[in-house]
This record gives sequence, structure tokens and C-alpha cells, in this order.
Amino acid sequence: MSQVDDSFDSTAVFARVLSHDLGSLVRTARHLSGYIREDVLRQDLDSAMHALGMLDLRLASLDRFIAELIRFYRAGQRTAQIEEFSVSTLARDVFQRGKFPATAKLQVSASHDLVLTDRTMLKTVLTELVENALVHHPEPDKIVVSVDVSQSQDGRTIIIVRDNGTGLQRLDPHRALQPFVKDTERTNAAGLGLAICKRELEAAGGEICLQAAGNGLAVAVLLPTMADLPSNADRPTIRPLEHDRNGPDLRIV
Repeated sequence: MSQVDDSFDSTAVFARVLSHDLGSLVRTARHLSGYIREDVLRQDLDSAMHALGMLDLRLASLDRFIAELIRFYRAGQRTAQIEEFSVSTLARDVFQRGKFPATAKLQVSASHDLVLTDRTMLKTVLTELVENALVHHPEPDKIVVSVDVSQSQDGRTIIIVRDNGTGLQRLDPHRALQPFVKDTERTNAAGLGLAICKRELEAAGGEICLQAAGNGLAVAVLLPTMADLPSNADRPTIRPLEHDRNGPDLRIV
């Protein structure tokens, strides 16, 4: 099984640099906003406060985008910790920790529930897939997410996560897994959630594929057998960027 797709290398480097530079910009802008509120405002208070409110909203969006860039870059680059655990228990924990309305439902079925894999990796993947249902559902109080766990004939664990949201719309399933790709109507998303899942799973020797599921989306996650698990020695590592000693340190820590 291949490791993280080499075609993402340039994107990862871009994300690393951009996340640092934009992070500095966000911090500076936040300090400036506070300065304006405390020391500058003297006239036309209502207009000034409205403008500052809009600035804060933009900064919050930028902040979320930067966090997604960092998560995308780091996906699949952690040291794996293999352990046995229940997928259904993990799925319920992820759902309960989400910001779902009380009427949202999680349905879990498992004919093969215990797995040996990296728990943190799978938690990241399930969190992205479950929260997709929340982000992309027109009526959040009617969300239904199902998680089915089974085993293939070759011994791999298959986890299928379905939701009843808007589905892929006009997106091709393969293209939807690429970074920064999103449906044109989903302007609040960075388009990195499914790409993060792909990087995490491929680094762990797994796979992910998408398909439309009526009025929603079905995502199949395949986990490798113990014999197919990649070693930590084969995993990519986070390397510091080369930089001028007198310039800024661009490393993500």
C-alpha cells in the first residue's frame, strides 16, 4: 500500500509556509482591532463598530482556514500507536462530542467491531466524516448518520459511514478527495476534510472511497490487516524548512 501521495508534497510545503505567514497576519490584525477599539474610536461609533465586527468575522474565517492547513500538512505524519479497540464505541464517542442537535441520530451496526489500528488516526477520520453530515445538511435537526463495520474476505476491516445530507452534488467522487476541492455552494468549508482523511488513511496503509447514497453520501474506509500495516520507519516526517538565520522561523511546532 502506498504512503501519502507524493503529488501532495508541494501542497504540503505551501500549507506549511502559508499557515505560518497568515497566522502572523491574523495575530497582528487582532491586536490592531483591539487597539482601534480602545484608543482610536472617537467619532461615528456605530459605523466603526460595524466595520470592526466584519473584520473580526473575516479573521475568524481565516483562522479556521489556517488551522485546516496545518491539520492537512500534519495528517499521516504522526508516529502510529497500534491498539485494539471498538469501532462502534469510538463512533458513538465522536458523535456525542459533535455539536449536533438533540434530534440528530446515529445508527451503528457492527458484525466485526474490534480492530487493531491507530486509534488517533481513525478518530480523526470518523470525526471528519461525521461532522460532514452536520456541515452539509440543510436541516441539521433531521441529520441521520449510520456507521456499519464489517470485515472483507481478505481480512480487512470495512467501515461505511453514511449520512442523509446534500451528497456530492456535482463533484466527482475521486476529485472530492483532493485538497481544496469543494462544491461551489459550500463556501464555508475549506475543502480539506476529505483530503485529510485520505492522507491519514493512506499513511496507515488504508483506503477511502466515496459514492452518492441517494440524498446523502456514503464513505467506505478500508483498514489494512496487521500483516499489511506500514512501519513507522516508512512514514514521512515533519522536516523544518530551510530559512535564513536572520529571517523568521517557519517551522510548525
